[in-house]
Amino acid sequence: RIGLGYAAMVQSAEGLPVNAPLGGLPKPQMYLATSRLCDPRLKFVEALRRYFDVPTYAYEQLCAPADIDCTDRRVLEHYVEYNARQLREFIQFLEKHTGTKLDRERLRQAVKNSIEVRRLLNAIYELRKRVPSPLPSADFCTVFWPWMWISGQDEAVEFYRQLLEETKERVASGVGVVPEERFRLLWAGAPHRLDMAFYNYAEKRGAVFVMEPVFDPPPLVNIDTSDPVRALAEHIFYGMEFCNPDGSDVRWTAVGGNVLAKNVKEYQIDGVVFYTVRSCRTASIGSKYWAKKLREKWDIPVLIIEGDISDPRAYSPVKAREDFDSFLEMLSANKKLRAH
Repeated sequence: RIGLGYAAMVQSAEGLPVNAPLGGLPKPQMYLATSRLCDPRLKFVEALRRYFDVPTYAYEQLCAPADIDCTDRRVLEHYVEYNARQLREFIQFLEKHTGTKLDRERLRQAVKNSIEVRRLLNAIYELRKRVPSPLPSADFCTVFWPWMWISGQDEAVEFYRQLLEETKERVASGVGVVPEERFRLLWAGAPHRLDMAFYNYAEKRGAVFVMEPVFDPPPLVNIDTSDPVRALAEHIFYGMEFCNPDGSDVRWTAVGGNVLAKNVKEYQIDGVVFYTVRSCRTASIGSKYWAKKLREKWDIPVLIIEGDISDPRAYSPVKAREDFDSFLEMLSANKKLRAH
């Protein structure tokens, strides 16, 4: 709605407000859209073309259905090659409309950097399994941005090398997030951007969110970078939104129940908090189903908090804290029962 309002305003007689920050957004020279998570906006681009007649390209990222067996290597190859063809067509579109040829060596180096970033993140997550937690979810919801936006750049590689060294030092020194780690929790869902103080509220009660599977980097696979375009398609596909590297555990949206159960065991989790938001369906779809499975199949206590990424009207900080306090009481009771 904001985007369409902007388009209508630009085309109106009044134009953009004179006090628009930085002069307002300029008119677009082209539209680029993707079906890939987290931002499938294909129909939005169609609507925008009613206002601006500019070159448009919609990149379709094909993923495996969640109900098929992806362990057959030929099936996996089909998806990788399809996505590589899409990237090649995308590159042709960009070359045509920008007058600039793709620098294949620069792309190859960017892919190598992104692979190295994922390797470093895997090492960091391994250290995060230690007790006490050396790096909580509250911090990782800040430090994941370079991986998300500039993983192909040298700066991202250096950033995560330093983060890995700092995490190693904290583990070696036994430094935790709080003086006494009473409860180790898993945060399932999008980061709580509207109320980051919630994590601090939990930590004051000895509860630390030690892991957030929505950002959990997948295991690495060997990728040949001689063809950087195909290497990029392969790097994106394996283990990201679609399936684990061997295809054995297809992942719905952000993370599936089997993956959650594995995380609970490896990170010694006492309870799981699901944060469900309408404005990030990728990280919320199926959460109530998997919460039910975690309770019934694996006997894992679960709390569901509802909110939004950007609209504070859809979230109550008071209710969230009241529910969380009750959740901690339940976890405390469970620990006492297990102790006896």
